[in-house]
Amino acid sequence: MIFEKAWRFLKASRQSELGEFHPDFPSSYGPVTMRRFHPVQNWPYKEYIQSDEGWDEKMFQPYESLIHEGLRPIDPSYSSISWEEAGIQDKESGIDENVKPFDLEGKQGNWFFPTGAQNDNDWDYSAQKNNQHGRKLIGVRKPLDDVKGQFRNIGFQGEPAEAYVEDFIPPQQLVQLPMTYIGQGSGDWGARGE
Repeated sequence: MIFEKAWRFLKASRQSELGEFHPDFPSSYGPVTMRRFHPVQNWPYKEYIQSDEGWDEKMFQPYESLIHEGLRPIDPSYSSISWEEAGIQDKESGIDENVKPFDLEGKQGNWFFPTGAQNDNDWDYSAQKNNQHGRKLIGVRKPLDDVKGQFRNIGFQGEPAEAYVEDFIPPQQLVQLPMTYIGQGSGDWGARGE
């Protein structure tokens, strides 16, 4: 009886790879291509991800659940939509004219930045990795050609390269990253970000 219960439990649990636990460990999904600072369960700034209709618990998926559930796309936050609209207005007035605006209307996703060198204007990265404000660094092992979303190599007001990824990322393709992880690459999305 005990053996049967143990066997059912093992069959029901997901087989993980070493590559889910550190970027230097082997993975059949390849190298880490994207990363993000993802909120933990007790993140104090949940209001940043509320919609224009207010706080919705379904919009919040804590870091602690990703290893079992994967990262699901969510509606863009009210602050993200406002930021994009402000950027578009700036572009029309001649400010940040090299920045490609994103269309978030009717789309669900998550924000990411590429692996590799950080540019001089990466104003948020050092603060994030040193303090995190209740977030941890998570990476994705997925070829960029297979990623659905919007990419830009230059963000508004000097932000680094960023992407709004509209894919569900299964747990097998996620990897827990050290807070100091940068990874290999140029720090931008190449032709996809232009």
